[in-house]
Amino acid sequence: MEKAPIAPEEVCCVVVNWRAAAETAECLAELFASDSAPGRAVVVENGSGDGSAELLRSRIAELGLADRVLLVESPENGGFAKGCNLGIAKVRETFPGTAKAWWLLNNDARPEPGALGALLRALGAEGADFAGSRVVAFDDPSREISAGGWIDARTGASAPRPSGHPRRADYLEGASLLFTERAALALGPIPEDYFLYFEETDYCFLAREAGFKLAVAEDSVVRHRVGASTGSGAGKGNVPEFADCLQAANRVRFARRRLHRPFWTFAGLCGSVLLRARRGQWRRCAVLARIALSERAFVEYVERGRRASGGDAR
Repeated sequence: MEKAPIAPEEVCCVVVNWRAAAETAECLAELFASDSAPGRAVVVENGSGDGSAELLRSRIAELGLADRVLLVESPENGGFAKGCNLGIAKVRETFPGTAKAWWLLNNDARPEPGALGALLRALGAEGADFAGSRVVAFDDPSREISAGGWIDARTGASAPRPSGHPRRADYLEGASLLFTERAALALGPIPEDYFLYFEETDYCFLAREAGFKLAVAEDSVVRHRVGASTGSGAGKGNVPEFADCLQAANRVRFARRRLHRPFWTFAGLCGSVLLRARRGQWRRCAVLARIALSERAFVEYVERGRRASGGDAR
């Protein structure tokens, strides 16, 4: 049965903030001044503890968005997925039945003109319940980052998909990801145990396993400051330890959960450890091996990182 089209006013944008209130406020200002404005947005202040909630509340009022933006304060930073799930739950509770689709948008991302309309058209044209934008560099839109991505079916390693490629994407980028309420209710919350990295990949694979279709909206363009808070965009060998080890360990976590290739999963882990050994990053070798092989060690490492630096919203 053909699904009824979703209008922009039936979309709720979900933005997670962690110690970047000015960036988040700028994101909201540009979003609602653009032709890609959703009907509503929810901002989850992810336990920053630095006055972010007060600043955001003030800026939302100054922008005249108090009736369109719901501010939710989390008592802790539970990671990106947990923040998104909290925001979605609060909108359902406060404005039941109003959201037909959820648009996850990083606070350091800015939609180009027509981005939301293109995402919604992709849903209809492809008969999909998930649609992702083409992500480009924030300061150089001519430099494409990805248009969805592919996963190595053995090791779980990810690779960006170039726009226009005939091969379909295995997953969509969480920097700008739209999915229907129908799918959200069927799939349940976005997996929260990754804390950062691979949570949207896992959710996309879960969706595909359940029969939901993914689409890349090639003409939905979003500029993104990749790794602006975590430093994950610093280039090979320069990524901070917490982001680096968490990303590599979560690839193993994802591969175990979705790919079921134990030998190749272990081989991929060994490859990640050896790569860091070649760089002389001996501490990272030990940390990565420990947190990838032990669930308890992983949880403890995330908690230490969260307490030391607050982690990151994204």
